[in-house]
Amino acid sequence: MKQILTTGLCVLIVCSVALAQEEWMPDPNLRQAVRETLELPDNVLLTQLEMKRLTELHAGNRQHYWYDFWDADLGQPIGEKAQPYENREGLFIREFTNGWTVYNRSGKAQEIQLPEQATGVESGLRNTIHIVPDLDGEIYLKRTTDRHDVNGDGTINVLDLVVVANAIGKNAPDVNGDGVVNVLDLVLVANQIGQ
Repeated sequence: MKQILTTGLCVLIVCSVALAQEEWMPDPNLRQAVRETLELPDNVLLTQLEMKRLTELHAGNRQHYWYDFWDADLGQPIGEKAQPYENREGLFIREFTNGWTVYNRSGKAQEIQLPEQATGVESGLRNTIHIVPDLDGEIYLKRTTDRHDVNGDGTINVLDLVVVANAIGKNAPDVNGDGVVNVLDLVLVANQIGQ
């Protein structure tokens, strides 16, 4: 019994220490905005537990890093925040209705495999297997948001026309939403090639 209590206490201490480690956030202005939103004084660590309390962030007119690909339409969250990917230390994933976000702070590049083909918003690569560099993250979209890209390869081209042509008379891929695949869908896709 004493061994079980000792083991339990060790696990509790290790978990507490892991959760009390300062979150790595390279942008000092963003870090300060997060601290202010969470009402954390400078002498209190910004931890994973504290970050889980963050539901919205008002950074005002602070200067902080912003990348265009962060505007990707992920939809609504499905999974919980900061979920370890396959129990790998430092690799986190969160699923949304339209894709996933992945963040790697493991100390080395990591290979991930998603359950379906997805396009990296920053990398532009579409696959089920992706490499996430250390101290970096990526947004992966399950499918393109463009309805004309019916084969989901990230490009509207003749291959999309072939898919539509082979589906004439069926109910998908119904590009114009009239309930049946027909020549009107072919025309819509053809007009988007090269756009």
